[in-house]
Amino acid sequence: MNRTGKFSVLVLALLGMGTAVSAQSNQSFKLNTYGFFDVRSYFDTRTSVGGADNYLYLYPLNIAEQIGTGIDANDRKSASMFGATTRFGFNLTGPQVLGAASRANVEFDIFNYSSTSFFLFRHCYVNLDWEGSSLIMGQTWHPMGKLIPGTGSIALGSPFNALNRSGQLRYDFKADGGLVLSAAAVFQSMSNSFGPKGKSYDYQRASMLPEMYAGLEWNGKKASFATGALWQKISPAVTASTGKNQYVESIAGMAQATFKSGKFQAMAKTYLGENMSQLGFCTGYGKVAGSTDEWAPLLASVSWLYADYGADFKLGCFAGYMKNLGADKEIDIAQTYISGGNIDRMFRLAPNVKYKSGNTTFTLEYDLTGVSYGNLKSDGMVSGGDWVDNHRILLAATYSFSL
Repeated sequence: MNRTGKFSVLVLALLGMGTAVSAQSNQSFKLNTYGFFDVRSYFDTRTSVGGADNYLYLYPLNIAEQIGTGIDANDRKSASMFGATTRFGFNLTGPQVLGAASRANVEFDIFNYSSTSFFLFRHCYVNLDWEGSSLIMGQTWHPMGKLIPGTGSIALGSPFNALNRSGQLRYDFKADGGLVLSAAAVFQSMSNSFGPKGKSYDYQRASMLPEMYAGLEWNGKKASFATGALWQKISPAVTASTGKNQYVESIAGMAQATFKSGKFQAMAKTYLGENMSQLGFCTGYGKVAGSTDEWAPLLASVSWLYADYGADFKLGCFAGYMKNLGADKEIDIAQTYISGGNIDRMFRLAPNVKYKSGNTTFTLEYDLTGVSYGNLKSDGMVSGGDWVDNHRILLAATYSFSL
């Protein structure tokens, strides 16, 4: 039996378990099953960076001129005629634990695209809820990426929005007036820092320290606001003469706001931080020039805005912008690691139309993403950028369910 077949058996077993649990007369546990069946296709005007057979679309590639011809090898159109995704999620409500109401969630996707089939483990956590506070233990959305725009793309605004699900211990304290204070220790797993070995969680493991997050959130009847700060320390290399770890420390902050009234909603988010590659942003760090063991993080600014209007028929639009702001020390260009390469800035404009009939949503989205690539300088900035862009048209149909 192949891998996808084994996961299909797992799904059937979980569904059977849910039926058995629901049939119990004395229910100490309650199970809710949800998910969707999704089919989609796309057309691109340029070769781009992405995942899941490029259904998880990120940004267009730089110019790649073939020697002697002047032809840009990345200036090529492409299309995927069909891609399918099945998502299953299970919410389990159980008895009290340590005086708290307990619940758990597991969620995963099974993909079948034109060239591959694979399994994506999205969420798996336990939530304990006391009166006025809660504790999350397990893998779920990173505290810096909990706000999700309503894009048609499964990238959910990345690389302008943090696309990161990580293992974490997060404690939320609910104060009066709709205020929530949060603190979390975050452990890299699916989404990792960039470095000499590419994307890897080894850099955090070598430091033996989780990312540390603190945040404040306010929720009103129509609007909400949140802000947070993140600190991390990773070890990208070892000093050969001593065998001791070398470290790079970085900090990042975010602020977000939402507003909803009737059929209209809007949300916005901005990040300003160093070395945020584990969040899916095109940033990194470099070895300080003339040093054998000191590193300097690169600073970047990333922002996005999303708004839509409607009910069954809905019009929406996503806009995003990213800018590389360099380092505060002179760096060695040959020992600089930036996720995404030498990017100065990038933008995205992506309007979409959605129509819902019953439990099925049809989506049409147009995505224009532009990137300015250039030459990396010793101050961490990028100069002489050449703009490249990709025009993507996406069609999708999503059949949702909840049992």
